[in-house]
Amino acid sequence: MNRPVILCLLCAAGAWANTDPTGKLRWKMVGEPLTTPAADGSVWVKTRTALKHVSADGDVLRSVELKDRFLALSSDGRTAFVQRAGTRVGHVNVDAELVAVELASGKDLWKVEQCEALESRVSDDGQLLACVEKENLARRDDIARSTLARLTVVETATGKVRLRASLGQSVTALQFAPDNSRVLVRQAGYSDTLYLADIATGLVRQIKLPEPGVWASAFARDGKTLWVACEKVYRVATDSLAATAVNIERVVQLAAVRDGMVAGTSDGRVLWLGNAGKVQREVNLAGGIGVQDIHAALVPLRDAKLVDSPGLRPNEFPSTVQFLFEYPRPWTDPLQIRGDGICPPVVAVRAPVAGKYRFTIPLLNEKSEDDKIGVFRLVSDDGATAKTESLNGDKWQQSAVLELKPGVWTIRIMADNWKAPPLLREMKIENAD
Repeated sequence: MNRPVILCLLCAAGAWANTDPTGKLRWKMVGEPLTTPAADGSVWVKTRTALKHVSADGDVLRSVELKDRFLALSSDGRTAFVQRAGTRVGHVNVDAELVAVELASGKDLWKVEQCEALESRVSDDGQLLACVEKENLARRDDIARSTLARLTVVETATGKVRLRASLGQSVTALQFAPDNSRVLVRQAGYSDTLYLADIATGLVRQIKLPEPGVWASAFARDGKTLWVACEKVYRVATDSLAATAVNIERVVQLAAVRDGMVAGTSDGRVLWLGNAGKVQREVNLAGGIGVQDIHAALVPLRDAKLVDSPGLRPNEFPSTVQFLFEYPRPWTDPLQIRGDGICPPVVAVRAPVAGKYRFTIPLLNEKSEDDKIGVFRLVSDDGATAKTESLNGDKWQQSAVLELKPGVWTIRIMADNWKAPPLLREMKIENAD
């Protein structure tokens, strides 16, 4: 039976599409795939609010909302691993628990106390869960500023802790060896240091690379060699930790195959490397990929079934638009945008009929900024434009009316004549006829 595959589409919101073996797009949605396709083609996808089990045809088979912070999903999709906050005042983080929750019943299966996980990863066979765990030396939230980490490995079936080793460093990028005997992390930031832990003995060894700046790493299928891509590629023997340079540069991704490694380069090439690092085959994916007709090329994506994903649908009249979910870079709440109209928020709306539509924006700026408040210029891609005015003399309620044609239109909200950054959270849209 041919299984569908999951492809990533480049989109600020994190959109994903499911294709059949012929390459035809079957469905699309906003979310993060958590599992590889099952025998029936179904996958689990994490959205902003829930875990969704989606069939090969794009039907939502199940939706699970978790009360606790999601960390990872078991490979069979039956168990979610979550972070549950502590209950003591001032110890909410340091008392956090790592909990396994059975999705079918919602029951807790096991928990590891005082385990504040910064990141996590399930082994390929689903038997182990590794966590970068915050050390929390001070044991109080108000002074627990350090990012020093412990490396923790737990059996997914029982919750038994197999490894809990202090590293004295901030680390990231968890990876299991193919046989689950070892787990790898690298020091956070621009560093030349990796840590390789033996799960059975608890021994943690430090790997010093010839140069800093790790782009990617991967274990060979036999687990005897670790491949690491910096400016150059290095083969590290997992027993002796000796590093040997491979005469290949600009590699940004690595994946193990049966007889070596596949490497992706920054200029769009895919290299098949033998066990000794010699290039056996090369494919240039960047050559000839120019799109002659972008609109025609996007037709299959546009026509593919949309699963759930309200964020990919236009806003309907009447409704309230949440800027924090619409804006691609919401660093603050409320949303702070530039006052000069550069990088404005853009929202999509659907006008069911030709007519006048009102857009009302409440401002969250301080009252002391009265003399710094400007207006907004609303620009639709159907050609309509309008400037906001104070609603009933209230500067903190800005309103404008656009005359729109029927269809789906994007509206740019351009700040105009502001002397302070506008602070926004939502916009009310309604029919004005």
